[in-house]
Amino acid sequence: MDLWKRALLEADLEVLLLHNHYCLNDIRALELLPLCRQREVGIVNASPFASGLLTDRGPAAWHPASREQRLIFARAAERCREHGTSLQKVALQFSTQSELFPTCMFSTARTASLQKNLEWYSQPVDYGLVAEIQELLEPVMNLQWEY
Repeated sequence: MDLWKRALLEADLEVLLLHNHYCLNDIRALELLPLCRQREVGIVNASPFASGLLTDRGPAAWHPASREQRLIFARAAERCREHGTSLQKVALQFSTQSELFPTCMFSTARTASLQKNLEWYSQPVDYGLVAEIQELLEPVMNLQWEY
């Protein structure tokens, strides 16, 4: 976040592409909102699934999350299943339905995933479940991953 703040102050930017900074386990993008508004800089939120951390399958092997950290995300996925939903759905809804970030970018290689994401987007967010999941994710909240 320090680098983004410095860039906002020192460069003539029109838009930021923030990756992994407004999702269930990282809300540090909120820190940039006042400065972005002041400088009239737009934000594109990206990666609502936190590079795979917020999915049932988990992140790729290259992700720097430790085994213990991965278990925390796995517990969050299990809690979502207990509620009859998926961590991906809760994550996508949280990141895409905030009025603070009107644009959210995700990637997929499958049409079926795109259709599912669009369906989830059109459904209301269960903010009670969001709060429950974020409480589970507290030990990994707002971490700066060392890629």
